[in-house]
Amino acid sequence: SHVMHLLSERGIFDRGLKFRSMILPDEFIDQDTPEKMYDKAGLNCNSIVDKIEQTLSSKVIFVKNNNN
Repeated sequence: SHVMHLLSERGIFDRGLKFRSMILPDEFIDQDTPEKMYDKAGLNCNSIVDKIEQTLSSKVIFVKNNNN
């Protein structure tokens, strides 16, 4: 949240940075090994790699602003 706020305030998103957040789900996750808890939350290594690949391959269309 703080990183996203800083990037936004500095105008980094205005320059075309692709950003996707990954957060803990809003549900209780039973205690287990850290690896299993990350799996249940969708925050394991494979999930992070999948999110990165989806983000890098996404087509983003920018609208040109003629007011600048």
